[in-house]
Amino acid sequence: KRADATAALMTAMNAMERFRANNFSYATAAAGTTFGNSVPLDGSSDQSYVLTMVNDATTYTISATSTGAQTDRLGSAEVLTINQNGVKQWIYNGSTQNCWPTRTKSC
Repeated sequence: KRADATAALMTAMNAMERFRANNFSYATAAAGTTFGNSVPLDGSSDQSYVLTMVNDATTYTISATSTGAQTDRLGSAEVLTINQNGVKQWIYNGSTQNCWPTRTKSC
């Protein structure tokens, strides 16, 4: 599930770069319109992450936040983020790290 979330974040980042190339700004892009806003991206009831974004004309940060059974499985909600510079962060259990974890709860 986390691998699906990181793949969705990379897909969203690529969509944002295409959006800026066509619109000369990130300002009017929106999660759910410019890119999918749930993982899995088909919006099935087995949703494990929700994608959101904070953006302006020159910057953005896209977040994937665990939900439901995925949060239960992890024992705490986690947030994976990526910004316009490709900087990745992982927020989990009160800690922020500048990486995305692999199969474990560490980077």
